[in-house]
Amino acid sequence: MDRSKAPPLQSLSLPSRPLNSHAIAWSCDAELAIATIDGIYIFLPEYPRTSGDGEKPPSERYATSPQFPLFMQTSGTLRPDPAMNAPLCFFSGVSELPPPPPPPGAADGAGGFPGVGSGRITGAGASLGQIIRVEWSPSGLGSNLRPVLTALTGHGAIICFGEYIDLRKGGSSTTQVRSFKNWRILWGLGALLPLPIVGGQRRAELGEDAEIMNERITALSWAKEVMPGTALLAYETDDQDVVIMAVQFYSRESTPDVKGWDIREVARFDARGPHVDIDELDPDFISSGSTFSLKWSPWVTVEGKQIAALSYIANNHVGFRRVVIEEMWKQGETPSVKVDEHDLKGICLSLSTDAFLEWENIPWSDDGVLNMRGIIASPFTLHPFQIPLTGQLGAAIPTHRTDLCSTTYPNQDVSSTNPITGLVVHHAELSSRPSIPHYSLVRQSCTATNQDWFQTTLPGDETPIPQWAEDLGQRSIRRIPLTRALRGKDIDSDDSDDEEDEDQEAGNERLDATTGPGIGAVADGDVQMQEPDSSERQVHPCRFRLWGLAASPGDGCTAAVVSKYNTQHPNRRDRCEVMFGWHVPGDGGEEGTGQQKTMPARATTEARVWEWMYGRGPEVPGTTATTDIMSLARSVSTLRRQFRDVLPRIRCVFCDSALQEKGAEAVCVKGHSFATCVSSGMPIMAPGISRVCAVCGLRCLQTAELARLAKEHLGQDVSLDMSAEICGGCGGKFIV
Repeated sequence: MDRSKAPPLQSLSLPSRPLNSHAIAWSCDAELAIATIDGIYIFLPEYPRTSGDGEKPPSERYATSPQFPLFMQTSGTLRPDPAMNAPLCFFSGVSELPPPPPPPGAADGAGGFPGVGSGRITGAGASLGQIIRVEWSPSGLGSNLRPVLTALTGHGAIICFGEYIDLRKGGSSTTQVRSFKNWRILWGLGALLPLPIVGGQRRAELGEDAEIMNERITALSWAKEVMPGTALLAYETDDQDVVIMAVQFYSRESTPDVKGWDIREVARFDARGPHVDIDELDPDFISSGSTFSLKWSPWVTVEGKQIAALSYIANNHVGFRRVVIEEMWKQGETPSVKVDEHDLKGICLSLSTDAFLEWENIPWSDDGVLNMRGIIASPFTLHPFQIPLTGQLGAAIPTHRTDLCSTTYPNQDVSSTNPITGLVVHHAELSSRPSIPHYSLVRQSCTATNQDWFQTTLPGDETPIPQWAEDLGQRSIRRIPLTRALRGKDIDSDDSDDEEDEDQEAGNERLDATTGPGIGAVADGDVQMQEPDSSERQVHPCRFRLWGLAASPGDGCTAAVVSKYNTQHPNRRDRCEVMFGWHVPGDGGEEGTGQQKTMPARATTEARVWEWMYGRGPEVPGTTATTDIMSLARSVSTLRRQFRDVLPRIRCVFCDSALQEKGAEAVCVKGHSFATCVSSGMPIMAPGISRVCAVCGLRCLQTAELARLAKEHLGQDVSLDMSAEICGGCGGKFIV
């Protein structure tokens, strides 16, 4: 397949701007989410498929359809309604939700949020519930093994969005493209939302089946994928407690057609740090805190245990707490999670508000010890770090004042006062280990007088500057005459300016022709238009603000959220733009093998296809590579090996004769043909029992139908492989 079939990657214009930095998130399936004042904008990617007979060429098909043709906007304010957790409670056996606690003081007759947490203001009330930040989960926590989107709101709640398909009702088997028809609010945490109590003994001790989460959440972070359908979620409260929740999405054996979420707390620790609290009236008091204070490192496997570090940011301190999953996480059970008693390592730094941290994607082995590296943003300066993930736990840092470690105030050598609003630590290669992880960053303000708004340490000969950075650089330094800038128009090119001049002159002529000379009118000849003087003062017409930077799942391309402002007039238009940077193939559209990027081991098919289109990724068997997908499925599908002896037992529904597989069809002796399931090779002999792959467009039988065939022909105790949840040809996820 040719890359020319890929939809063009063009900028996305949004009618609102973000409320906070780090406003963009890219999922493991290349789905985009941007948090703005008006709500969350969610964009679904489109993948090229093999052209059929009579299909228009790519240049015509995508002439008016760039990438991300499908998007959805959520509400800009999200109130934590207890009813959103009703499916979560019902799946755990809780039939009745507990009543919320009464608001402090007088009853809230208007039905507003009563407040939650220990804050003086937030404990008695709350904002409208604006979206503060968004983050995607790992793959597998939504229907069809897709990720879900979590949003942190001003109420102190985590609201989860995603696709949910009721298997009992089924989905439309004729649907050929993805949609937002099945998207909804799935569950929520914190802010007085009910949470089922797991375990009969704990329920008996508390005397109830569900508890009210009387916590105000200030930060969140998803751990990397553990196994499909399971993940750990960490959040921090305003009491500076870090809570680790085990999240599962599965179906029980007693009700295979009912899938639901199981969320339970598995660990909690204090994240105040070693520094003594300073009174707010103290002259040395400096505000701290960050919505982005939590970040998980990648998992490493040592002696059957999975180990990761959870970093947290406290008052002028970055702590690293080791988290270990000691045993295999069994479906429907509480994982055996062990958290160290104190930090594995701590770093004292002078940190301002909105400080954050990013990890490198792979560990490094030094003398038998696995080390993880990353970069801390203060957020004005960068501080690289390295911690021993599998080393011995040392002594805890004693409690002390910030003046003892010289972190009360920042150093005098701070080179920039422009805060960093987006940082990407690029994927490392095991063949080369730089002294500091390669990174790219953006700072908040982009004007003609500052040149540090974009920085990268990638080798320039291998990776050129992204297209969005080149575009912003040219637009920020452009000059036009002052009289043209004072018109109040946002001008980016001379051509558009000339068109606006012509439109304005034409409008003035029409106005004179219709009104004629009147009171205050000036006769022709009294005022003459003069050509602009070349010596007229030149000004920069616009400046920019960058709200975030994100990299695609395979680190092949980047996206930045940018808003533009007029330098000569007040600008009240809340608009922003999502701009992209991608790899442009050389002559002939082909790259050498050495130029291809190495994909992560657990990269999804959707991510691999995206990187093949825009990020120097290799060919993807079953989709982009010119390979017979049916022969590929026969060689790699474990389900086909399970069902290889079942096809001779299947009879034609029309004539009750035997079936034989011929290519992509199963044909009986009388000529009746049926399409075959790519995953199992079984014939599809009824409507509504198959589903379509969103990547390659081929059909596979639904899991319930495969389970019925396995139970009928293979026995009661045969369990289906996890590959039944993905396409057997390309490994992509299904539409419904």
